[in-house]
Amino acid sequence: MSKESNGSTSSTPTADSWDDLAKLGEYILDQLGRDRRSDNLLVHWVAHRLAEHMLTAETANDSGDREAARDAATLLIATLWQARGGWPQGWPPDAVREFTEGVRRVVGPTYGDETPRLPPWLSSLDDLEALHRAERAAWLDAALLEVGADTLRQALDAAPDDPSRPSDLGDIQWQLRHYDEAEGRIAGLAHDDEDPSRRADRVRIHGRVLEDIAERRATLIERALKDARRGQRRKPSRNSGAMGSP
Repeated sequence: MSKESNGSTSSTPTADSWDDLAKLGEYILDQLGRDRRSDNLLVHWVAHRLAEHMLTAETANDSGDREAARDAATLLIATLWQARGGWPQGWPPDAVREFTEGVRRVVGPTYGDETPRLPPWLSSLDDLEALHRAERAAWLDAALLEVGADTLRQALDAAPDDPSRPSDLGDIQWQLRHYDEAEGRIAGLAHDDEDPSRRADRVRIHGRVLEDIAERRATLIERALKDARRGQRRKPSRNSGAMGSP
């Protein structure tokens, strides 16, 4: 797991109740306690101390002891949440970090306003860009559905309800939203005998989408070569290449 993920430290948990704060505390304990490759005594001590405070806050017979334990746990949870970029597994969760970095790497160039009757090759750029967008969308949908959403929903559900919503939580929300959209798209492309929740069927559907894009690209190449041989100018099409992706 990466330790280089940087969590925002601009937001402190603002739980409305001890139940909400305890939920975040349990999530933090889960994250700290899941690192089985490290012998970091400080991490284990902090996790043990937080668990001890939370147990006392729930089970102590004396109300004063429960209140003191809740105060101590609240302070520790807030401190740990602000320092989440330094958790053993890093923050945000790897599924968010890796996907977000991958998306940033594939963002392509943009071009200026349409020029009427462009010369050969250049007249095909709009269609080529449309194909690139469709193919990129198909690959991103495939990546989202492969990663799944359980880990992301767990992280978002455990996070404090802060109206400022720091950017790291925004990344999770963005990925979940697009995951749901990807599920809807692939469901619409499935045949009657296919179940998109099954990986084999999902791969088959993605394959059909990419094959269709490949056919469109082959047609575009053939047209571009023909135009180049004839020196024919064309007006770029704004609608070519529009298609659904899984």
